Amino acid sequence: MNAKTSNLLVGWLVYPAGDLAGQAIMGDINLWRTLIVALAGGIIYRWEVPAWFRFLDRARLSEERAQRHRVLAVFFQATPEGRKLNWMGRTLGAMGYFNPLWIARHAFFLSLAGVRDLGLTLIVTESLKRGAASFVTNLPLSVVGNYLVQQKTSPKHRFFASATLTGVLTIKYAIEHALFK
Repeated sequence: MNAKTSNLLVGWLVYPAGDLAGQAIMGDINLWRTLIVALAGGIIYRWEVPAWFRFLDRARLSEERAQRHRVLAVFFQATPEGRKLNWMGRTLGAMGYFNPLWIARHAFFLSLAGVRDLGLTLIVTESLKRGAASFVTNLPLSVVGNYLVQQKTSPKHRFFASATLTGVLTIKYAIEHALFK
């Protein structure tokens, strides 16, 4: 299967499957939410996430910049193709992409499924709060997960691995909600 077909399937199926598993654990299945997650995964995430991973693959630091900005050099390793991101640079690069604003945008999409009489301002505000809280509470699992996605997964399968990590985090949210409500 080629990368385009694989990304298409991952976007349309893996993201909503992880979210649906989380919904089932919470005992509150919402098919509109599943459809919205499928649309986000199939239309936005399927091209945006692989594009970011390709950016990380191609990121280079010149020797001149490595000498001038020694702090940056910590995140790069010398290779025959030049200084490429090392494991820490790739992991932090992935974490930088899946930042609180990315999570807030995803939470906003989820909120659209349950909108009743809430105003747009309240939905955005709540999504931003959820994005920041989720980012912080997920840091340990997210660092390990993104390290595994970036360092232990072939480029061809990174999008699938990343979508699976998102599903695992969704299931984690649902379990926490069930345990601590």
